[in-house]
Amino acid sequence: MKIRKAIKKDIPAISGLIKEMANYHNKIDKFYKVSLSGETIKSYIKEFLEDKNRIIIVAEENKKLIGYIFGSIKIYPVYISEKKSGYLDEAFVSVDYRKKGIGKKLFFEFIKWLKSKKIKDVTSSVDKRNKTSLKIWEKLGFHTHKFTNKVEIGLNF
Repeated sequence: MKIRKAIKKDIPAISGLIKEMANYHNKIDKFYKVSLSGETIKSYIKEFLEDKNRIIIVAEENKKLIGYIFGSIKIYPVYISEKKSGYLDEAFVSVDYRKKGIGKKLFFEFIKWLKSKKIKDVTSSVDKRNKTSLKIWEKLGFHTHKFTNKVEIGLNF
């Protein structure tokens, strides 16, 4: 298995993994779209590949992409002591390849990239109902730092 930085020719395979991830998350909440157009996904991936403050790292086995991490560098407001921070935008390993340490390897490659950019911390958001992800990130040293609140805007507003 190989962990490497994504390149443009990976876009179709990454698109397929994103659709797989969306289907997985859609079982948790219909908030997660499964009907994304191929062009929408490709445009999203291309934005990451072309931005020096973003990265996509992929896991490849037998020339097949089986997982990814999308990460970025965020700029904080002036009142935050660290001006830049790493952000794990999303991570996914195809169901058939889980529990093999692939996510961990992807994460450590992302950390290596952040260190090369002199970044000292990394944050992420996880749906609180995704117990599997919560356990994985906790094992990797993540802890609850702040909460994100959500309200549906409809008849009540």
